[in-house]
Amino acid sequence: MVRQAFSKIVFLSLIFAVALSASSQKADAIAIGVAPGILNVGDVYPGTSKLVEFFLITTATEDMLVSMSSIDPHFDFYTTVHDGHYKFFPEESSNEYINGWISFPENPVRVSPGETITHTFPQGETIRANKRVRAILTVPKDADPGYHVGSINFAPQLASGTGGLATMAVSRFVYVFYVKPLEDQPEPLRSGKITDIEARRVEGDRVRIDVLFQNTGTDTVFVKVKTMDIFDNFGTLMKTVESGYERVKPRETKVLSAFWNDKDARGLHRVKAEVDFLTGSLTADTEVTIPEEITSGLGLFPSPTGMTTGFPWWIIIVFVVMIALIAYFKSDWVWIMVLLGLIIAVLVIIGLLISPPNIDVYSIPWWLIIIIIAVISLVIYWKI
Repeated sequence: MVRQAFSKIVFLSLIFAVALSASSQKADAIAIGVAPGILNVGDVYPGTSKLVEFFLITTATEDMLVSMSSIDPHFDFYTTVHDGHYKFFPEESSNEYINGWISFPENPVRVSPGETITHTFPQGETIRANKRVRAILTVPKDADPGYHVGSINFAPQLASGTGGLATMAVSRFVYVFYVKPLEDQPEPLRSGKITDIEARRVEGDRVRIDVLFQNTGTDTVFVKVKTMDIFDNFGTLMKTVESGYERVKPRETKVLSAFWNDKDARGLHRVKAEVDFLTGSLTADTEVTIPEEITSGLGLFPSPTGMTTGFPWWIIIVFVVMIALIAYFKSDWVWIMVLLGLIIAVLVIIGLLISPPNIDVYSIPWWLIIIIIAVISLVIYWKI
């Protein structure tokens, strides 16, 4: 049976490789360019809209359909000063999420190599493009004041729908604008403060140390714990950890979590944290007590002491095993897909219920993941 299963896997792999090779031979290698690469939209008032116009250039030999979507710009853009044909000053900028502010009257657009547009920009540069694209930038009434930056991604495909499309290069369009504050609105200000540092045990020797950051400015900022030094009672540095970036809106307080996994992660420890918000930083030096018992959970299963305990993961294991047995005794492969779908659904629901500071998605035990993978593998093996 093992030999038969192995033969099937090898056979399917060969079929997949041949299909991939054949499709790649039919693919056309092209390039999609955009002009200007970075557009200065200028000043925009809250509650108003403005036209954003750019041009697409292609090396393709036949018509293409190019889909457009709004995405975050490269992270370095938020921290770099630009004072040329467009202006962007990080200290007067907002990092708020603006992907929903841009809309496209036509999307996707047809780009034809037979269509040529000649356009001269205000700086005097003339280009020959294949498509003029218009988008609408709509700034909400409650938008943060200051500089903003957004980006548009392009996904091309052949308009004929035949063959593949191996893209050699696809440019990314960037647009910059300044939200002008109204007379009764404050000027851009990036500031914040650390309000507290807390420690929680997630499981076993794994500890989560939370830094509470409050945004006291007028603009949304990206914030992270850049460094968190953990010392023992004798002042010896035991570990340095960090957190990921979080967006924090004005007047909002958010938890920045860093994790420490060590058998000595117990009792009283000195913690020195540096919080970075791109245009400035804050430091806090305090002592935290790491509890012996698990104090991080969904909040649905309170312990007698009032502290929350961890989620009973054995429920998921029982659930997976039951679905696996149902799938095994059925001959239809649909049941295998039902099994996978239900497992994914359960994990997604758990993820939606999770919110700091109660529990972190990464606190799902590693052995649970291994058991789920093993059960799925056994069911598929039996079916083969």
